[in-house]
Amino acid sequence: MWESGWPISKAAAQAHANAWESWFEANFPNVERFIYVVDESTNYAQTEKWASWVHGDAGAGGRLSTFAPIDLIAANQFVPDMTTVATYSGTVQPDAAAFQAAVDAIHAQEPARRFYEYNGLRPLSGSFGTEDEGTSLRELAWGQYAKGIDRWFFWSATQYLNESTNTPTDVFNTAQTFGAVTSFDPKYGQQGNNSANGDGLLMYPGTDTVFPASSYGVLGPFASLRMKHWRRGIQDGDYLALAAAKKPLAVKALTHRMVPRVLWDIPANFPGNGAYTRSGIRWSNVPDDWEAARAQLAHIIDGR
Repeated sequence: MWESGWPISKAAAQAHANAWESWFEANFPNVERFIYVVDESTNYAQTEKWASWVHGDAGAGGRLSTFAPIDLIAANQFVPDMTTVATYSGTVQPDAAAFQAAVDAIHAQEPARRFYEYNGLRPLSGSFGTEDEGTSLRELAWGQYAKGIDRWFFWSATQYLNESTNTPTDVFNTAQTFGAVTSFDPKYGQQGNNSANGDGLLMYPGTDTVFPASSYGVLGPFASLRMKHWRRGIQDGDYLALAAAKKPLAVKALTHRMVPRVLWDIPANFPGNGAYTRSGIRWSNVPDDWEAARAQLAHIIDGR
């Protein structure tokens, strides 16, 4: 990211973009790539300036996508040169119609611009928390399909260093991977600012040199169950696409039954500045329901 790395100037930015895009075109032309411009910044003028440097490059760098986690409505209004916009899926949108209009606007500009969501928080979507149900990450891909989101971005898979406290985590013995502990509640347990269990951690180290007493001495990582649940949902996404090519109305009805309200369709029952919601999930947490839905898609695909 430019905010924390190499020197920033228009010439340096374009040279950097040219070098990377030329390398990708020569070596891995089919790999999706982007420059991660800045992380969750509300300095829209600066973000637009950096994105415009790349977008306006007359060389190879002008073909390289720019990426930032940023509110979509703000990006459409203030950062038009940001080609890939990712919006946090845990924030309730106070005006669902306005957000849907922003989604439609960016889809109208595809493939030049793309819309991602990132991370996840109940009840808007499934979460990556270790204490969440396995069906939640399966739901994530269904919600992505239902809302026409190009990609789902997850910020880290190997968060072994808690970036909130800058301390390493013994991941086989400590649940918390993000945030600082501030209190312990007898009902809810450990609590703290941005405290989360499993956030940023989808793969566990086979060999742990920082905490050797916890190491299994295996070459290569262990995949978490959360990664496997998410993978199953992504596979469902392929089933949805294949089935929709044959029976779009049936697939639309099934999708609505499985994920009737997700993401920006979840209303804020505490509206106003800092709107939020307090409600249950709108999808099933019964694994057999999801297996039955996949079977229904498979029958559509094979013509039964």
